[in-house]
Amino acid sequence: MEQNRCISLLGSTGSIGRQSLDVIAACGMRVAALTANRDVEQMEKQCRRFQPELAVMMDPEAAASLRLRLADTPIRVAEGMEGLLKAARGYAESSNRALPPDDGAVLLPVGQRVRHFVFGLGRVLDVDLNRGAHLVQFDDMETPRRISFRAKLEAWPEDAPSTGERQNSDYE
Repeated sequence: MEQNRCISLLGSTGSIGRQSLDVIAACGMRVAALTANRDVEQMEKQCRRFQPELAVMMDPEAAASLRLRLADTPIRVAEGMEGLLKAARGYAESSNRALPPDDGAVLLPVGQRVRHFVFGLGRVLDVDLNRGAHLVQFDDMETPRRISFRAKLEAWPEDAPSTGERQNSDYE
């Protein structure tokens, strides 16, 4: 495998993330960014081993703690969804794949209930960083659809009625 390959790993402290890092190390790839929710201890170990340019913690308190722990390194620490988007864009830039620019891009987590102005209600099944799109299963469709990060997808409360009606009031 080429040594100039570089990757951002979202969810690096989970079991799949840890296994992915083992593969990345075995292949000699470089890590541009690591992200996690709040496991500061594991994230610090991973950062010291892989030396990413960026480490992201979704939890602000965890990010503050990680900043202190990594103060002796050049690793930048970011937090929340904004940090996650930076990590995703960093991957796209380093792998020469096109993601949308900062303006209007929305990255939603897997499992998030969403509403699209044309397709109605659905759920995010996957986040495809290579294509800059969410894979969404809409309630009224049999086949999931890829929806660009820039599309008018909005998070939808779990307890909201799931009538399948398309409500365009926000887009008129």
